Amino acid sequence: VTGNTEGSPRAASPAQLKATGVDAPPRLVTDVNPLEGPEGTYNVGIDFKGWLVSANEEIEDLNLRVEGTLPAWLRGSLVHAGPAKFEFGENEFVDWVDGQAMLYRVRINGDGKAEYRNKWLDTSNHRAHREAGRIAVRETCSRPHLPFIWDRIKYMFEPPNNENGNLHISQFANSRLCSMSVGSALVEFELSEMKTFGKIPFNDVLSDGNILIFHAEPHLDHVTGEWFTCAIQLVIDKEKFKLTPEYVVYSIKPDQPKELGAELKRNLITRISTEHPSPVHTIALTKKYIVMIQIPYPLNWDGMLNAEGRWLLTGQYEGNLNDYNTWEPHRPTLIRLIDRETGEQLPPFETDPFFFFHCINSFEEDNCVILDVVCYNEPPVGFPLRQARSGDVEDWRGGGGEVRRFKMDLASGEITSSGWPNNCFDEPKVNPKVDGIRHKYSFGVIDDNGMLRLTKQDHDTQEVFKWLGQDVSRELPWQPVFIPEPYSEKEDAGVLISFVRDQPTGDTYCVVINTETMQDVAKIHFPKGHHVPLHGHGTFLQGQF
Repeated sequence: VTGNTEGSPRAASPAQLKATGVDAPPRLVTDVNPLEGPEGTYNVGIDFKGWLVSANEEIEDLNLRVEGTLPAWLRGSLVHAGPAKFEFGENEFVDWVDGQAMLYRVRINGDGKAEYRNKWLDTSNHRAHREAGRIAVRETCSRPHLPFIWDRIKYMFEPPNNENGNLHISQFANSRLCSMSVGSALVEFELSEMKTFGKIPFNDVLSDGNILIFHAEPHLDHVTGEWFTCAIQLVIDKEKFKLTPEYVVYSIKPDQPKELGAELKRNLITRISTEHPSPVHTIALTKKYIVMIQIPYPLNWDGMLNAEGRWLLTGQYEGNLNDYNTWEPHRPTLIRLIDRETGEQLPPFETDPFFFFHCINSFEEDNCVILDVVCYNEPPVGFPLRQARSGDVEDWRGGGGEVRRFKMDLASGEITSSGWPNNCFDEPKVNPKVDGIRHKYSFGVIDDNGMLRLTKQDHDTQEVFKWLGQDVSRELPWQPVFIPEPYSEKEDAGVLISFVRDQPTGDTYCVVINTETMQDVAKIHFPKGHHVPLHGHGTFLQGQF
């Protein structure tokens, strides 16, 4: 194992992590009665205090311990991103999403062996913080530590760097990779050495100086290779001296330049004017339509300005993502269908208010569009990073939502929905072979009375199949990725692969689960004592190293 360490006054060493597990063992799900807490929560089963310790090392291990047998067809790279550095000097970020980005790669070689490497995403934000020894530049929910008000006033007029891609990994132009986040630009890196190339350079109609914020997690058409997303653009109205928000829906065509760092042109599909823009976390695709959900959770300009004003006057910034939006359940949720080629929009379908993060899948059938989505009755409770790191998370309600199916009749304009009782589910994945067409299965994480369980969901029978070998007293899985078995026609033929945290020790491994049986077939163990903080979404690149 080779590696280097980035020092920090608050970063725990592997030995300290071990000691923490011995001296103050976390409360595990078997230590409490899940019925004591509100139904549908899983705060009792997660040691956030240990999980949100900053990472303090980059390592490379070319010979990981593999327990069990990896499928012979499983060859490629699992790549995740995640916030991993939460303080600089005496300054601590306000929100988890501000943590500086780390890349994680598990390389499966096809000979039963596996390798691991983690590396900081080399961004201008991270360099500025590190060189200053404090929070030095603006992040999504944090502001620089500037003790003098005149310095803060001056900083207000500096453009944001927006360079901390710590939540989503995606591939575009068939071979190029980027990492992105809530308020971040698209940051490109390459796979073999995990070298960062910086912000992707664009030259198109969207590169006109207007600000793009709140990108949706990209959706790749696995047949055509086209990459789709949407964002909120703040259009500068020079006559009225204000920012006018609108949605922009765009794609990156697969024929764009494949050279690392090469300039790209985005394909603008449509713009959508709205008085109440809300962030869109994910979109769905059918063969013809982009499906975009606009929930009643609009940007809260007053909350943003108040947080900025407090920082300007006091030097303390206390805004988080919940302050940036306002829940307005008196408004309906709008589901928009946008023609992928022409950008033409159908009249939006109105339904009851709900909050969501993830679409599961969408498809067309009998002149209707069907959408499966994970719905919450209201936004999950948020809390500051410091509170979470202290272990005070008893009020968090983020364990999972209800799977609902919406049926939109294109002829009548009517929308109906049906629910899935007692199913607290999220982080959904489907087989890419059924993306955009009728599916039977989805895979993800379910809240099972305070325990996080990897599951397969049967959308026809509403059966739930759990990972059978999980030791729920200690094993915490998160952000699974489904990998289909090549050349198989079975929708559930493949593996579900997920980072798993062993909570008493803080160690991490990758579990590989046969999704036909939901039995684990292999575990890929990371080096002992190597800490992986709470991370974001990932992807598997079949045959790519």
